[in-house]
Amino acid sequence: GASFISNIILWQESGYFDTSSAVKPLTHLWSLGIEEQFYIVWPLLLWVIFKLRLPVLVSTVVLTAVSFGLGLHALEHDVVGAYYSPINRFWELLIGAILAAVMLKRTYGDKANKWQQAGSIVGLILIVFTMFSLDGQSSFPGWNALAPTVGAALMIGCGPKTLTARRIFSLRAIVWVGLISFPLYLWHWPIFALHRYLFGGSPCPVLSVVYVLLAVLLSLASLHFVEKPFRQKRW
Repeated sequence: GASFISNIILWQESGYFDTSSAVKPLTHLWSLGIEEQFYIVWPLLLWVIFKLRLPVLVSTVVLTAVSFGLGLHALEHDVVGAYYSPINRFWELLIGAILAAVMLKRTYGDKANKWQQAGSIVGLILIVFTMFSLDGQSSFPGWNALAPTVGAALMIGCGPKTLTARRIFSLRAIVWVGLISFPLYLWHWPIFALHRYLFGGSPCPVLSVVYVLLAVLLSLASLHFVEKPFRQKRW
C-alpha cells in the first residue's frame, strides 16, 4: 500500500485461483495506487504539454477521452484490467484536471448564480442516483462511473456559495465525517473483509452498524494519535 502498487498486485492476482476480493482485507488500497500513480504521471504530462506549447484544456480533454475509451474497450475484453489498470481509470481524475483548468482564471462571487445552484443540485442528484442504482453486478467503471465523477466535479465547480454547499455540506456532522474520511476509508474495509473471511457472508444489519461504529472509533484514534502528531511534529 505504501509503495502505491496495490492495484497492480491485485490485477496480477486475478484469475482462476484468485481469492474473492470481498475477503481480502487490503483490497481497498487499489484506489490509493491509482491516485498516487496519477499524481506522478500527470505533472510529467503537463510538463510535456507546456514544452510543446499545446493548449492545456484541450489536451486534458483529449487525454480524458482517450483514457475513457480505453476503459470502455477493456470492459469488453478484460474486466479486471478495466478496474485496476491506471490507464483505464485516469480519466476519472482527469475530470478534476479539466475542472482545475477551467477554473484557473475564474473567481466566485459573493452569491451563487442560478446556473451554479442548478449545477450543484444536478451534481448531488447524480451522486445519490449512483448510490442506489449500482450494485455488485453492475458494469464498472465505464459509463456507470460517469455519474458520480461528473456529479462531484459539478458540485466542486459550482463553488462554496450554493445552497447544497451552505445548507448540506457545511453541516457540522458532515464536516466532521469529512475530517475522518481518510482513516475511515482505511479502516472500514478490513473490518468487513475479516468478518466475511471468518464467518462467511456479509454481517447482519445490526452487526454492520456495530462495525461502522468500530471503524469510526478507530478512525478517530488514527486522526488524533497518528495523523495529527505527524503533521505537527517538526521532525
